[in-house]
This record gives sequence, C-alpha cells and structure tokens, in this order.
Amino acid sequence: MRAVFQLLTVRSLLTSQNTRAGRSIYPVRKSDEEKQLIEKTIIECKKALDFSPEDGMAYTIRGSSKAELGDYKGAIADFNKAIKFETNNYLTYYNRGISKFEVDDLKGARADFKKAIQSDTTQSKAYIWNAVTEAELGNPNRAIKYLTYSIEFDSTNELSYGLRGLFKSYLEDFHGAIVDLNEAINLNPEFAEAYYNRCVTKALTGDYHGSVADYNRAVRYNHNYVKSHPTGGGPKTTSTKNKGKLSWYKKVLNLNGQNLESADFFGLIGLSNIMQENYKDAHSHFDRAAKLNPKDFTTCQLMGLAKARQKDYKNAVADYTKAITFDQGDTFSYYRRAVSKLFLRDNRGAIADFHRVIELDPKNSRALFLLGKAKTFLKDHKGAIAAYDSLIELNSCNIKAYFHRSFSKVNNKDREGALVDFKKVMSLKPKDYESFVMRGRIRALYSNYEGAMADYGKAIELIPNNIQAYFFRGILRENHNYLKWAISDFNKAIKINPSFATAYYKRAEIKEQLNDQKGAIDDYSKVIELFPTYAKTYYKRGMLKLQIDDIDCGCLDLSKAGELGDENAHDAIRQHCQ
Repeated sequence: MRAVFQLLTVRSLLTSQNTRAGRSIYPVRKSDEEKQLIEKTIIECKKALDFSPEDGMAYTIRGSSKAELGDYKGAIADFNKAIKFETNNYLTYYNRGISKFEVDDLKGARADFKKAIQSDTTQSKAYIWNAVTEAELGNPNRAIKYLTYSIEFDSTNELSYGLRGLFKSYLEDFHGAIVDLNEAINLNPEFAEAYYNRCVTKALTGDYHGSVADYNRAVRYNHNYVKSHPTGGGPKTTSTKNKGKLSWYKKVLNLNGQNLESADFFGLIGLSNIMQENYKDAHSHFDRAAKLNPKDFTTCQLMGLAKARQKDYKNAVADYTKAITFDQGDTFSYYRRAVSKLFLRDNRGAIADFHRVIELDPKNSRALFLLGKAKTFLKDHKGAIAAYDSLIELNSCNIKAYFHRSFSKVNNKDREGALVDFKKVMSLKPKDYESFVMRGRIRALYSNYEGAMADYGKAIELIPNNIQAYFFRGILRENHNYLKWAISDFNKAIKINPSFATAYYKRAEIKEQLNDQKGAIDDYSKVIELFPTYAKTYYKRGMLKLQIDDIDCGCLDLSKAGELGDENAHDAIRQHCQ
C-alpha cells in the first residue's frame, strides 16, 4: 500500500533546514569564510600534534574539521588515531560514525554509534544516527527502538518523532505514524517534511482531504519544496515492488463507494498517474475532480502540469491561468505558466510571470535563474545580470548563477567582469572541465591565445575525451593559422564522435586552405551524409569538384545547392555549367 506515494527519505529529513535537529547533526554547505576558519583549525591541530603526537583530542578536532570539509576518509584516519590514545571518547566515536556513514560503511558506522552510546547514554543524537543506520541496513524495527530511546532523553527533538513516524509508515503502522508526525509538527509547526510524510500516510488511510491539506502546508513552509513532490518533477518510485501502484486505489473504489464523490480523491489518483507518466488517465481523473469541484485551483495546477509534461504548453498555460483566477497568490501556477511560456517562446509573458513569483516569494531561486535566462533570450543582458546578482545575494556559492552571469557580462562587453565570474566558478568547483572550456572561449574572443590554449589544455587534462575542448581549440588554432595542429584537434573530436558534422566541416575548410581538394571533398561528403539539407556544403563540394575537373558532378552539387536556397550557386552554374 505504501507504494501509492513516495515517502520522503531519511536523508531528506536529516538535511532539512526547517528543523533544529536537522541543522545541528548534518553537515551543511560552508561559506568561504567558514571554510577558511576550518582550514586554520586544521593547521593549528597539526602544530599541536607536532608538539604532542599523542594528543587524542587534537586528532578528534582535526578529524571533525576534515569531515566538515567533506574529507571523510581523512577524518576517519584522524579519529582512528584519536581512539588509539583516548579509547572512551563519545565525540570521537560519534563523529567517526557519521564519517563512516558518509562513505557507506554502514556496519562500521553502527558499531561506532553504539560505542558512542556506551560512552554517554544521554546523548540523543547518537541514538538518532544509530536509528538511521539501522534503517539504511534494512532494520526499521530496530530504528524505531533507538528513536524511542532518543525521545526518552530529549522529548523536544522534532526530528526523532519525524523519523519514527516515517519508519512506522513504511511498516504500515499508519496510526502510530500519524501520532508521531503530529508530535513533530507540534514541536515545529514549520516542519515541511513532516507535513509531507503525514500527507502520504493520510492518503494511505483514506483521509484524502487531510492529505491534500498537508501537502499545501508542506509547500507553504518550504518554497523549494515543490521540487521534492511529484508535481514538481520530484521523486519517482524505481522499485519493482511499486508496479501497478493504482491497484490499491481501485480496491478502495470498489469497497467504498462514497469516495467516488471526492474531488480530492480523484486529484490524488491523477497525481499518482503523473508519477507513472500515465497522462491519459491523469487527464481523466482530473476532469472528474474538476466536475466535482470546479473552483479547485489544485486540480487546475495538476491538469496544467500533465499537459506541460506532454509538451502541450498552450493548453497548460490556460490551465495555470485558470488556477490563478482562483488564487492570485498561487506562486506554483505563476512559475509553471512562465516555464510553459518559455517553451512557447513568449519570453515577455514569461518574464512578467517570473516577476510575479519573485514579488510573492523574493527568495525563489528557480524563478530568479529562469528570469535571467528569459532576459538573455531578449538580449536584455543588463536585466539578466541583475537577476543573477539577486540569485548570488541569496546564495554566494551558486555556481550556475556565476556561470550564466559571466556570459551576460560578455554580451554586455564586460570582459573583466566575465573572467572574474569564471574565476569564482572555478574556486567553487575546481575540476569543472566545462568552466575551463567556456573561459577558454571568452579568452579566445578577446584574443588571449595563450590563456585560451591553457584553459582548453586543462579541460582535456580533466576529461581526456573532451570533445568541446578539442573542437574549440581546433577553431582557435585555425584562426591563428596553426592549420595542421587544428586538423589534429578536429581529428580527435571526430574520433570521439564520428557523427560530429561541424568538425568534419571545419576540417574540410582547412584542407581547402592546404590545397587538399580530395580530402576536403571527402569531409564535405560526410557532412552531406549527416545533414543532407545544408545548402552551403553542396556549394563548397561542387566548387571543389570543378577545381579537379569533375565538371558533371560539380554542376550537380551546385544545382542541389541552388534548390536548397544557396544564392551563390546560381551565379556559379551560369559561369561554369552552361
């Protein structure tokens, strides 16, 4: 039965920034300043260990600092040394357990959490992590036992109740699950993940109205939450156990006729259809829901979503517009309508909707990002930069925002600003080969040959089969008259992708310059094989055939180029083929 909807995972709850416990026990993204402080702590610990090599606490602190930076293997090594000198330290075992959990050593993590509990039986966090580990190992009953211990020591920890409710729901103890999720929400009325899991559990008990209400609350308390729900393209069930997930609903229809009159019920069935990508049945169920409750904006939202998933963007816009007439503050419908308008190339309409989303929800990062993209499509580069500026104000580590702002700055003739943004991208993601390729293109645009070559070379070093780097380096070398080296790069690009028509075309142009007519003809022939309607290729091949006195074939190519719309072909035919 629980397969009808997907419950939020353990990790979703652990990483929830809406919970006191979630923030305190799980590593979060560090700012540049925080990273610098952590790195200084690691340096100071090294100095302490140089002075006193058996200082167990120094190893523990350094290990904890490494874990905060994501170096879990290094952290484990330090915790091992700490335990060698201090065998009964709660903090060391606890932190080593988390680090082992992060590298998927679940049995080792479980052993460490048990050691931590033995060292200090009053620490609820160790019980929580031990429960999570047991659940990951397939022991939900044991997980529930440890969460019960956690609650005994700290009855104000909403995460303990939230997780215990989740595991009870998986075990189909729906009443017990709802009791625990109620308590989690009482402790934290903005606990979005608890609302979502209660939404699922209520649906499984037949409380469809309560289920929809809880979903709306989940969205209200986390503006990015829609992405984690099927209506936002979120989690899909992959287990083979979940095939035929509508069978339970059909059983309810047969056993309980009163559900036939519930608009909420048919809306939930339609939602499950969307999860399965069964849009035909989704439309049918949403239509029935709409007839039962014509002013239900949620049904209009979901009808729009189903149509958008089928690329029927025009009618999706109509459904989202109808939803907005029922609720002027419906950010979801404004956002999804804007996205559909982008697909319809109505960039101005999309921009108006994105502005409305941001007016209602100033921290909506997705709307800000797509606002920047829409303004770029209209060549409003200053407007795009302003949108990406706002996005970076929300999150100074947003790689996509820096990446796209750099291109807007290039188009706005701000070369130095673009390079500064790329430098930031590379500091956040130093092994991102695409960033090196893109910075290479910018440097090439501004005639920085050496800098561009260095960037393309670094991209290839990171990804040896980097087709983009070889291709753009080939163009750079061609533009600087290193023709044989350019051919070498295009050869490598074609080897990686034998259907890369543009690489054949560029190589053919260079072979023309080197008077290798036969080689150029062969490459143009390959381009025609891949793209038989590109007029310019027929023209170029035709002119080359005339050069080697293959007049008939050359004139045939020129004739084909003329048919496809090449204006130069007709003059060439009059001059060479009559």
